[in-house]
Amino acid sequence: MKPRVLVLVNNSYWAIGTTGKLIVRNMSDEFDFLFIPEEILARRTDMLRELLLTCDVAFCMNESGAALLRERATVPLPPVVTWIHHVTTWNREHQTAAEISDVVLACTGGWKDAIAGYCGPGVRIEIVRNGIDPAYFTPRAADRRQFGIPRDSFAVGFFAARGSDSDAGRKGVDTFMAVLKKAAVEIPKLAAVIVGPGWEGLEPTIGSTGAEPHLIGFVRRSQTPLLYSLLDAYMLTSRVEGGPLTVLESMACGTPVVATRVGLVPEVIQDGANGFSVEIGDVDGCVAALCCLHRDPERHKQIRLAARATAEQHAAIRTHAPLRGVLRGLVARPLRREVTTPAAWADDAVATSRVSCAAECLATAVKNIRLGREPAGRALRLLRDMLEGVSFADRIRALGMLRNLGYGAPNR
Repeated sequence: MKPRVLVLVNNSYWAIGTTGKLIVRNMSDEFDFLFIPEEILARRTDMLRELLLTCDVAFCMNESGAALLRERATVPLPPVVTWIHHVTTWNREHQTAAEISDVVLACTGGWKDAIAGYCGPGVRIEIVRNGIDPAYFTPRAADRRQFGIPRDSFAVGFFAARGSDSDAGRKGVDTFMAVLKKAAVEIPKLAAVIVGPGWEGLEPTIGSTGAEPHLIGFVRRSQTPLLYSLLDAYMLTSRVEGGPLTVLESMACGTPVVATRVGLVPEVIQDGANGFSVEIGDVDGCVAALCCLHRDPERHKQIRLAARATAEQHAAIRTHAPLRGVLRGLVARPLRREVTTPAAWADDAVATSRVSCAAECLATAVKNIRLGREPAGRALRLLRDMLEGVSFADRIRALGMLRNLGYGAPNR
């Protein structure tokens, strides 16, 4: 029987969730993964208790999972691994992760040093770099008209959920707007393609820069390679990042990146060769890079090819490999408590994970409607996109995991 690993993910259908699913896919030969959203476990403490008793390791995909374990676990914890992707301000959740984790993961050497400075001595920190699936993120033939983007425009992309910029302006939206305003003077028919939830109503602000706004909203995963492929450039103006994955995804699709030197950017971008990198807040540097790509089609083509070649070297099956060793080491330790046989409802880890993720999507839609975060129509369209590829049977099982669209006892 393979060791069981409980993976706690704060969002199963966005960047961290994508990373977790790659880990599950690539390491299921050795480990039996239960991939469960925090949204479910936070209210389903009965599920959390039973799963912890059946698992050899708990893997928190970010620090919020560690906080959840401390607050809601009612049984002794198995060995804990927590991945801290980035730190804007060291907070209670980060500190909890440092205190309860047997191993803390960092995305880069720079972040390992930074986290060590916050944690102090005695905390084991290992590097597991972000990676992608280069067979999935690959250049694709894309028709811009599918997304309402003019064929003759110079399309610059920006992918993020709006909520991610609420963390002290981490995504640098103000810098992005300043770049658009200056670049629009130099680049005719500049189009700003914003992908991700929460940006509704931003059209007038973008329009005032002189760029043409195209707000795509949340997109199905199956559409993201198409969107990257139709761009002339991908922009990252962040002040703080652990990765980000969007840089590697864009490069894998052959789209040149113009990015601030955060996260893994200094490790993967060779300035002027496979993309462009600038200091944080360097508006003029970003504009110069965009103008270079616009005015020199041959160099644009060369950077596209070099970007793809670089991204292929950052396949998740390679970059996540150190995690396999971390998990092996923790499984080999003497147990702090007895591991019990899974209950019938949790015996099939794959099915339990799949249904839990579908339940998270349903719960998120209901919560957004109840709290007035989204109009009902938009919330239901978002739910449809999040449930892409989920079978009708699993949708019914997900409803069974919820009681009156709240949370109740597991189906046994």
